[in-house]
This record gives sequence, structure tokens and C-alpha cells, in this order.
Amino acid sequence: MRIHWLTSFTILAAPLACDRPTALHAPTTVPFIKEAPPRGPRLITSATDTCLLRDVHTATCVGSLALTFGLEARTETLGIGGMGLTALSSDGTINYWHSHSRPENNWIALRGRARQVAHGGTHMCVIDSGRVACWGYNRSAQLGLENAIDSVTPGSDTPFVNLDGTVIGLAAGMFHTCALFEGGAVKCWGSNHEGQLGIQGGSTRGSERGDMGAELPAVTLAEPAIAIASGRTHSCALLASKRVQCWGSNLHGALGGSPNVVDIAPTTFVALGSSKVRVLAAGGHRTCAVLEDNTVKCWGRGDFGALGQGHTRSLGFSQAEMGDALPAVALGSREPIVEIAMSDDHNCVLFESDRVKCWGRNHCGQLGVPGGDRGDDPGEMGESLPFADFGMEGRK
Repeated sequence: MRIHWLTSFTILAAPLACDRPTALHAPTTVPFIKEAPPRGPRLITSATDTCLLRDVHTATCVGSLALTFGLEARTETLGIGGMGLTALSSDGTINYWHSHSRPENNWIALRGRARQVAHGGTHMCVIDSGRVACWGYNRSAQLGLENAIDSVTPGSDTPFVNLDGTVIGLAAGMFHTCALFEGGAVKCWGSNHEGQLGIQGGSTRGSERGDMGAELPAVTLAEPAIAIASGRTHSCALLASKRVQCWGSNLHGALGGSPNVVDIAPTTFVALGSSKVRVLAAGGHRTCAVLEDNTVKCWGRGDFGALGQGHTRSLGFSQAEMGDALPAVALGSREPIVEIAMSDDHNCVLFESDRVKCWGRNHCGQLGVPGGDRGDDPGEMGESLPFADFGMEGRK
């Protein structure tokens, strides 16, 4: 365990100094509302925060935000990143707060019904009635608007990205965005400096007329995808066979066994042992998977203990480090895992009981526990890893 004193982060947000995490800001205790739970992902992470949508009208964040706030509209999912915090309601409106401002109820209607949100380093996108709308900074064409003009504020006049088909999933990296289409195709746009778009040619895609729509090539996958995830400069797809393929930067092993520094297109399946993948996630230069046997495996950059292996080494540079040789993360609980969320340097899982465990960097208290990083030294994982304190009384 390492305690970081007055440190700052530069990933997915502007630099921000956090208090030393020797004392946790305790969230207000609020009971769950007796309603059907939200339908979308409830657990989200940024470089300095972890937030949980506790019920359809209440969310709690630990870390630099450290607050519990109410949501007037029935909220189905949350999103967080360098641009701020986003809530999506059941009627398709969105509530958006700029980075690290106190949440307020200011619901905005887009053209249709917003159903999913993806946050990148300096931009965010939503699925709006099967189409994609993005806003934020656009220097790397991550908004896909066939220009390099920033679009800071969302609204009913936010233009749709020119995409050829109905979008059912989104993922966003630091300066790129990927969309999953009905039928299982995946297309990406924005920065391509590390091959993160999965296509040949050019340092960016989406800045010029003719870059998008039917002219935007799909990533060459072995079979149709059913889910996608993006890290800082890489992306992965969960395929129909419950296997995983990744592409982009492999500088820290995030592609899982590839011998190359960069894979412009997927070259192999990620070897994770005999159990198939149920949930896929990515963050920073890491990738994690929840397997059908309810174990979690993570590979890539290991700084701050983010792989949960009791050290800070990176894993995944070769096939010899993958498959059965890659240890599962010791979480000390056999409860079913329903969600996993990842930031650049920490990860969290949400159990069926609504409890959360986090590991990795803790310089802002984003793990929901006092003290320093977790998972970087032996003896910090398993039953020694405490549940995050969100001040919850439990589901009524």
C-alpha cells in the first residue's frame, strides 16, 4: 500500500490536486427507494472518483467529489469523465455537469431519447434513438463531425455523427470513439496514432468530408461483436462466442498476449482460460473481463496495483502471461458480480448485493476506503480488501 501526498492526475481530466487519503469523506447514509432498479450501468469511475447510482433518484460519489446528490428525474444510468458527470433519465433527457462542479437538476432534451453515454478524455457521446451525438473537444476528430470544431454544450441542436446503421453500443478512449452496430459491426473514429481505430491509414479519421458514413471502414473482427470497451489508446470487442479481440496500443500489454507494440487490426483472441467472458471493460492501458465462472482477470499496465496482483508489474506482453497463467483478481467474495468499472488507475466491481470493492490508486479516496493504494503490495486483496463505503443501508 502506498499513500500519495498531494499528487495530481492528468488522465481523463485537467490536473487536480487531491487531499492525502488518510481520512475518507463519509457519504451521507440514504436508504434505497422501493422502486425497480435502474436499467443501465450504475457504477462509474473517473481518474479521481467512483460513483454509484444507488436508486433511480440518488447517487453517491467517493473521491474528489465525495457527495450524495438527488436526481429529480427517474435516472437509468450515469457517466463520468474528464468533461464532467452525466445522468440519463428514463424519458431520454440528460443531465450534464461540467467537470467537478456540484450536480444540479438541469435536464436537457436531445433530438430523440438518449439511452447510453460514453465519456472520453475530453469528450462524451450518447446514443440518441439509435444515432450518436457527441460534444466536447474535437482536435482529434473524436466527435466524428468531419471537422475539427469543438462542440461544448449538448442540446436539441447537437448534430448527429454520420454513421451508416443503427448504433446499440458506445465506447470512448482518450481521443477516439467506437460504436457497436446492430448486426455486430464495430466502427471507430478520432485519433489513430496508436492504431486504436482498428483501420489502416491516417493519424485521424473524422475530420474531413467523406471520412464518415459508409466510407468509414469497420474493424475486421473474427465474428460479430456483442459489446465493446475502450481504454486510453486501445479498444476491445466481446464477440458472439464470448471471446475477446483487441486492437491499438500494446505498450503495456493491454491487448493481452500480442507480440506487437501496436496492432492496427485484431490479430488473435485474448487467452483467458477455459471460462468464457461475460462482461468486458477497459481503462487507461488495461483491460479486465468478468468471466462466466464469476472471476475477474485484468491485464495491461499494473501501476498502483491496478491489476490487483499484489505488485505493480504489467502483465499481458506475451501468450505465456495469459490464459491459465494469468491469475484471477482475489476479491474475497463469491457473490455474483454484476458490473465492473475502470478508470486509468483503479477498478471497481459491483456485487449483486449492491456492495462495491475497488482496488488500484487511491490518491483522492476513489476506492471508498481510507489509506493508500490497494493491490500494489501482498496481502491487500482477497478478504483483506474492504468494501467501499458509500454510506448505504442496503436495498429495502
